[in-house]
Parts: sequence; C-alpha cells; structure tokens
Amino acid sequence: MGVDVDPVNKARDYWDVVGKNAPENCKDHWVDENGIPLPETLYQEVAAYIVKGLDGIREGSAGPHRVLEVGCGTGKILLALKELRPGLELTGIDFSREQIRHASMTVPGAKFFTGDLDEFVAASTADPADAGGYDLIFLHSVIQYFPSTEYFEKFLALCGGLLKQGGALYLIDTPIDWYYDQMRGTQRQTALTPIKNLVKKLIGYQPKVKPVPLTASEQLGGKQIEVPIFPGYWASPEMIQGFSENEFEDFRFEYQLFKSKPVHYRKYRPSFLLLGKK
Repeated sequence: MGVDVDPVNKARDYWDVVGKNAPENCKDHWVDENGIPLPETLYQEVAAYIVKGLDGIREGSAGPHRVLEVGCGTGKILLALKELRPGLELTGIDFSREQIRHASMTVPGAKFFTGDLDEFVAASTADPADAGGYDLIFLHSVIQYFPSTEYFEKFLALCGGLLKQGGALYLIDTPIDWYYDQMRGTQRQTALTPIKNLVKKLIGYQPKVKPVPLTASEQLGGKQIEVPIFPGYWASPEMIQGFSENEFEDFRFEYQLFKSKPVHYRKYRPSFLLLGKK
C-alpha cells in the first residue's frame, strides 16, 4: 500500500511457501499452536457469525448482497458462506497465488484476486463489475500479518471507500497480547520479571547480538517446513476505535467465542464491527 514494501513482500513469500509446501489440510494455516489443523466446524461457526451480522445491517434491503473477504486463504469460510446463503456474491483476495488457486477450485462462482487491498482497489477501478461496492467486508485472523500501523490505517480507509452506504467492516478474531508475545518474541511479564532484570543489571549481563534470521522452521500438520520470517503486527483496540470515529458511523467491540477453537485462542481474540456511513 505504498509503505514499507519489504515487510509486505515477506508476508507474500511466507504465504506462498505455506501454500506450496504445507500439507493439504494446513495450506491456509488454520492450525493450533502445535501445528494441528483446527476442526472443520470452525468455518461454519465463523460463516454463521458473518451471516448474522450481514442480516443485521441489511435487514429488508434488496439482494443479492456482496461480500468481500480479505485474506481468504483457500476459501473455506467463503465456501461455508456459499452453503449458508447461496445467493451471496462472494469475492476473496489473498497474497498467495497458491492459496487463491486452491480457493478458485474450492468455491466455484466466487471471484478471486491475488494481491493486497490496495492492488485490488486499483484493479477494480478498471473493471465496472467490481466498482459497485460491498455490503460487508471481513477479515478473520489477518491483521497480525500487516506490516505497520500506517498500512493498517490506509487499509481501513480503503475499506470505507469500498463499502456501500450502511455497509460494515468486520475485523474478526483480531489478535491482542497473545500474538504480540508470540510473533514479536516479547517475553511475558511475571511477578519475578523485576527481580530477574535487577540480577542481570547487577552482574552486568549483556545479551549476545544475533543476526536476524531469514527463515524459521514451522511444524504444520506433522510436517516440518522452512518459512520466511516476517515481523508480525499487534493492533491496539484503541487505534481501531480512534480511526473508526472519523471514518465510520459506529464502532462495536465484542469477544466472539467460537466453540471449535482452543480455549487460549478464544481468550485473546476479540472482534470489531465498523459500520459504514449512511
């Protein structure tokens, strides 16, 4: 999106490697902390949550309704949406060419685009069929792969421009401190942390400077694969709310408990609903 291109490309590289090398049931990275695939029922739960939100904002309005998923992976949520509401016009975009290739086979009739939202918007201006706006745009567990706050803010503005009047943006399953710790490598603070820091100071402890690794070994579905490292991102709810006050009509924050997810995933994963201006 015009800022910090290198981290964006690192994210692209990561997802292309996952899409090509991960086992079939892990290509979209719906896995727990041990690399074990999450239950298939989760896609139906997320789709039902999205449909409920869509019904709430579009009650009584004429269809068909248009839905855009950003970071659609192999299209499993879109497939569940299609099964729940066959009349929806579905579009999915993703960084990974390999995942989009799978999604195109998984969800016949849906439209797919390889790239980020900035590139999608630029391509849509040349295609009148994509210029009509969307009733709902959603992301599920995607924001942690954004490179910066500036990128995220521009993303939110682009979403506002893509929505129909009264449409909504769903930021579902947005990571907070659990992902901050895991992806940034920040150690969790405990009651002993101040004592440990004092001891390190007294003994003159200096951490060894290590070169930044380019790849990491990741366990997915019982298979060890080497993936490119990217920095990861932590979105603060306060930033999302502050931005939404200028760009959107309303802002809602809730913890949505998807029963098929491991407990620690549910604990830290809130959802945000930003309603477009009417």
